Parts: sequence; C-alpha cells; structure tokens
Amino acid sequence: MKNQFQIIIRIWLRRLFNKYMLNKLAILFIIFLSTDLAAESVYYINASSVRLRDKPSLSSNIVELLRENETVKWTGEKSKNSFIIDSKNNTKIEGYFYKVITSNENTGWVFSYYLTEEAIFIKELDPCTRSIPGETVHGINKLSHFNRENLSYFEKFKIKNVNYSIKNNGCDTFSQIITIEGDLDGTSNDNSAILHLTAKSLILLKDYYLKDFDLNKVIYHLKKKNIQFNLNYDFNSGKQIIEKEGEEFGYRFSIQEPIIKKNKIYIEVVLSSGLL
Repeated sequence: MKNQFQIIIRIWLRRLFNKYMLNKLAILFIIFLSTDLAAESVYYINASSVRLRDKPSLSSNIVELLRENETVKWTGEKSKNSFIIDSKNNTKIEGYFYKVITSNENTGWVFSYYLTEEAIFIKELDPCTRSIPGETVHGINKLSHFNRENLSYFEKFKIKNVNYSIKNNGCDTFSQIITIEGDLDGTSNDNSAILHLTAKSLILLKDYYLKDFDLNKVIYHLKKKNIQFNLNYDFNSGKQIIEKEGEEFGYRFSIQEPIIKKNKIYIEVVLSSGLL
C-alpha cells in the first residue's frame, strides 16, 4: 500500500513538473517571438532630410540623409538616455534614438520623433524629375559624359587659363559641383585670397553658365569675404544656414576647403536647390 502511494506521488510530481516546464517554455517562446518581431519592425521617415547618425547623439557624424516616407528597419535597440531637441516652431521635443537599418543597408541611429508606423502620404515620383542629361554651360568646347546608373552629367572644359569641371547631380536633390583648377601664381593660402580667386573664376564662367543657379549671387557673397569653408549659405541672403533635424533643403551654396598640390589649387563650389 505504501509503495502504491509513493508511485502515485511520483506520477503526480512528474506531471506537475512537466506542466511547469511546458508553461516556462511557452513563456520563453513568447518572449523570443516578441523580441524577434520588434527587431523586424518597419518604420517610415516622417520629415525631409532626417539625419541617420553613427551614434545615438545629436553631435555624432551623419551617415546618410533620409527622405520623407523612406522605410527603415528597427533593430530593437534604442538609446539608454532620452534627448531634447528644438522643433521648427521652437517647442521642445523629447525622444530616444532608435538603431535602424536603411534601404541602402546603412546602420545608424534616428531620433524617434521622426519615425512613424504609417506612411504620411504616398506619391509617385519619376526616377528624376529634371531632364538629364542637360547642358550646364554653352558655347564652349567641352568633354561631356552621362552616367546612366545614377543619372549624373559631367562636363569638363577650360576658360582662359582656368580648368573647370561640373558634375550635375539631378535626382535626390538637384545639385551641381563646380570644381575650379587654377594656378596659384603667388596667391597666398589665406581664406580671403582663395575666395577672391573663386569669385574671379566664377566671373569667367557666368557668361557661359545656364541659369539653374544664379552665379551672380554667389559672386556677390564671395566678394564680401565673410564666407567660411565647408559651411552652407543661403543663396539670397548670404547668411549661414544652421540646419536642424528634419529641416528641408533650400537654395544654398558652399565652398569646400581647397586642395593645394604643388602650384595648383582645386576649389569645389557646391550649389543645391533641394528640389527633386
């Protein structure tokens, strides 16, 4: 009788243990499934020109600029600390940085305020709404090349003793990069002298330049000599543009820090309209 009772107790304990383990495994499976689903969450970018950063910080390097309604995949990881930013209407916005993977397979961090679970709007866009290739200058013998892969147009030519090349990027944001190659000819390396040389080279170019951008405005701002390298300036006012998260591109220009090799100087003038 005692042995039968012990057998019954053992069977009961075994069933209880099996039931406990089954419930525990079910809970672990649910946790794993929910974590996996979080890692597969897809979000939409809800503003123009949202920065993808290499670290969860407002001062970290920019990996990529994301466009409105672009999709990103959340990895399930977010910043430990929250951050506060100023919106366009000067209200304070608090949020976290989410680690995401973009359609270009870039991994980085996006401020959570600019992520949404649904697209804001759906619109059909042509691959490029500008006519490309399209001439940038006219009336000059030049070497031209059209790259069909990224719809860019390249022109190379010479005016007097100055070599120019212009790359016309016309799809994501309509922009042109004018590279000026000139002789130093005793020109000093200080900013003022280089800006003077840049303005002088653009004056040579403007009579041949088609009017996607008004070079006269850039020349005017350069002559004032308060332009610094690698910063964006407004086309009309000449004031430096202080960009904020989610800010839309407008007409702007920048002068990249020149490269000097032996007696040659290479200056890049970047013009952008921000228009698709």
